[in-house]
Amino acid sequence: MVFKKLFKVLRRVLGLKKKRRSRISRRPKKRVLKRKRSKPKARKVSRKTVRKKRPKKLPRKQQKKSPREGKLALLGEITHYFPKVQAAVFVCRGPLSVGEPILVKGKTTHFRQTVSSMQIDRKSIDRARRGQEIGLEVLKEVRVGDSIYRERSL
Repeated sequence: MVFKKLFKVLRRVLGLKKKRRSRISRRPKKRVLKRKRSKPKARKVSRKTVRKKRPKKLPRKQQKKSPREGKLALLGEITHYFPKVQAAVFVCRGPLSVGEPILVKGKTTHFRQTVSSMQIDRKSIDRARRGQEIGLEVLKEVRVGDSIYRERSL
């Protein structure tokens, strides 16, 4: 009690005002419920990154080649397939003509055939050049993303 009166006198003499609590501090604080953790957190363990050594490249003469490598030329990848007419659409990456043997290869597809008919905008053609979008009649069902190869003449 004595201290309260003493502080009152000092405040009057020094001209200090009593601190007022703001409205926010007068309101009761909302309690935030903390969730109980069912499992303790796993500690992060720092691991050093280990660089894998690249295998040394051998000179071209010593490199192993698959038996078909060098004999097949990639013509393109199938972009669309029409099941009713059994036709595949692809963008040609090289010259192709009717009667040439081709290989269609994909995840589930693998067959050979000769080119029987080709079309560009529903018009039959005998030869296709690089960059043309071609409709090609195929013997079996193919999928989008399958590759078309032409056997190279050596």
